[in-house]
Amino acid sequence: MNMVSEISSLALLIAMAINIMPADIDTITVSVPDKEEAMSFSLLKDGGWAPTDLKGQEPAVLYVDGTQLTVKHSDGEQTVDLLEEFCLEEGTKLGDVTKIEFRRRTVTIKKHKDGIDYVTKWVKEDGNEEAVVIEMRWSKKAE
Repeated sequence: MNMVSEISSLALLIAMAINIMPADIDTITVSVPDKEEAMSFSLLKDGGWAPTDLKGQEPAVLYVDGTQLTVKHSDGEQTVDLLEEFCLEEGTKLGDVTKIEFRRRTVTIKKHKDGIDYVTKWVKEDGNEEAVVIEMRWSKKAE
């Protein structure tokens, strides 16, 4: 039985970054405005991506295969299609996408050589617009 609840928006955005970054990357650093410290994810030998700094918590591991994202956790696993989650047409290349609308948010995608900025906007209950920038940067270990 699948015990995993809805996959987080952040996990979906990380999966999108994994899908379009260069193949030799093994580390992703995610900066979210509400968090004091950036989160890091490392590539595992089995191809999954796990957070490296959870301080005693059991991590959920992200597996990305094309547009398919599988999140495995101690409570189970869940697989979703990124194109469906982001309301994109079948056959869309994620690397070509510059804007997505999902979960009542508009996300503008700004690509950089070493990562992506997701500029996320939504309308709050009071009618005012809110915006945050989620920064993802990737790197590979020195050889």
